[in-house]
Amino acid sequence: MIGLEANQEKIIMFWRSLTNDIRKEMFRARLHPEQSTWEEVTAGAEEAEVIVNLDNEDDLTETQGVETKKDTLNSKDKHSNRGRILSVSSANVLENENK
Repeated sequence: MIGLEANQEKIIMFWRSLTNDIRKEMFRARLHPEQSTWEEVTAGAEEAEVIVNLDNEDDLTETQGVETKKDTLNSKDKHSNRGRILSVSSANVLENENK
């Protein structure tokens, strides 16, 4: 078969909307935009996002030293929307596909 199916194009569009760090983690998990299913890619992106965010938080605490309890509470409030990023990205891909 020449070219890609519409579903695979949706996966590629979603893949390209992710950050480089998330894509790296997904490649480490042996996911590929032209071979993996939509379910595999979205689940992998969620896992990769958690890994990347944990790494970023570890880097911050190492460079800043020990946080106070107040800093920790504020940090949780700031990062409470992180899990919504992937939902918005996948919703945008689906919306563009329907146009």
